[in-house]
Amino acid sequence: MRDGRDVAVSLAILELHVAGPLFKRLSKDQALVRLRERFLADPEHFKKHPHELLQSELLVRTVARQWAEQASHDLRTMEQIRAGVIDASAIMVRYEHLHADPDGERAKMYRFLGLDPSEAEPLTSESGTKPGLQSDDHRSDKRKGVVGDWTNYFTESATRWFKEETGETLVALGYEAGAGW
Repeated sequence: MRDGRDVAVSLAILELHVAGPLFKRLSKDQALVRLRERFLADPEHFKKHPHELLQSELLVRTVARQWAEQASHDLRTMEQIRAGVIDASAIMVRYEHLHADPDGERAKMYRFLGLDPSEAEPLTSESGTKPGLQSDDHRSDKRKGVVGDWTNYFTESATRWFKEETGETLVALGYEAGAGW
């Protein structure tokens, strides 16, 4: 699980870079096309002007809606597993917790899988197993992955669109205490 606002930022940058499936599906949106043109002219544009990244209402609403649907589905499934309605085992792993305590979270996952955490290789930047990156290359599929980076990109409009599409999902997941974010 990851905060949907951080997902929106990461996905927007990736889609503008590679013209991925979401971009192709929404490519009739002129605001999105203009964003990609800015990115192609200068891949550093949104670092210099972060509040321009989420100017496509269609993109923000689509990503927010898809994230909320998936997150809500995952929450319902976890509740059904806990209640015994679904005969399965599952563990929810939060992206933010992996960044805050990668070794502790990894140990929980290993124990869940019946593995001994002490047998694991150490996390390193070289192996790509340590959370976060030192650089923030918007042309790479391996961006910095900073928790809470959405605050640098969200505008009043993007916030309103995201809220309208996600409802109480951020609150239900504990990312916000109430609707007043």
